[in-house]
Amino acid sequence: LFASNKLGALKAEMVYLRSDDDPSYRTEMSGEALLRGMFDARGEEVTLQWHTGDFALDEIAPNHYVCPALNSVEADASHSREWSEYNNSEWVQDLDKRLEKELPGYRYEHLLDCLGTTVCTDRPFPPTLTEETLQDAFVHAAWSRSFKFVWNEAYYSKLGMGPFALELLENMRGKAGGRDGGRTGLKFGLFLGHDTSVLPLLAAWEVWDGEWPPYAAVLVIELYEADANAEAAVEGEGGREEGGEGG
Repeated sequence: LFASNKLGALKAEMVYLRSDDDPSYRTEMSGEALLRGMFDARGEEVTLQWHTGDFALDEIAPNHYVCPALNSVEADASHSREWSEYNNSEWVQDLDKRLEKELPGYRYEHLLDCLGTTVCTDRPFPPTLTEETLQDAFVHAAWSRSFKFVWNEAYYSKLGMGPFALELLENMRGKAGGRDGGRTGLKFGLFLGHDTSVLPLLAAWEVWDGEWPPYAAVLVIELYEADANAEAAVEGEGGREEGGEGG
């Protein structure tokens, strides 16, 4: 991708670094760690431009402040027949009782973050929490949090991630032909958000596999340039259909 693994050899227009402005600086630190792994950054004094959006108004994830219509879509999802049948099911009611007994004061919206990072760092769980309840809690937290993202043909996700998807598209168009204000010299763009950015983006593109994005998940999007000779070979015009040099 780059002629050198030295950060100092990069031209400014080759990389674009973008994250949300999380007050905990989690996304920025993740990006710095990734870049340190990609490049030999030891002993170099290099300053890179880092782009962030106003945390309250950023559209790297669905943002109800920017798009109030998301409120009504989320409300419709929470009042849907599918949600009601699941949320009032015997299995969910039993899980609620077990969690209240084994993990008093729990909140589903924090289970994935707190328990997920505990698993990844091999730290001990509360002794009252059984393995069965833990696994069931993961399943339910993932299903209940992802429901609005996929309900009604992922309308919430398509609405909420549209601006960010357009930002990605403009960069690719800019690289391909200098259109739409994209960055023509860009070779690597790094966008850092959260699981609530990855999942709705996959859902909007209808390629989500149903699994909640794991801790430190990475989604890679690559832009390729068509090669006329390779295209001819694929179509059989280059005489390489059998036993020839692949393209």
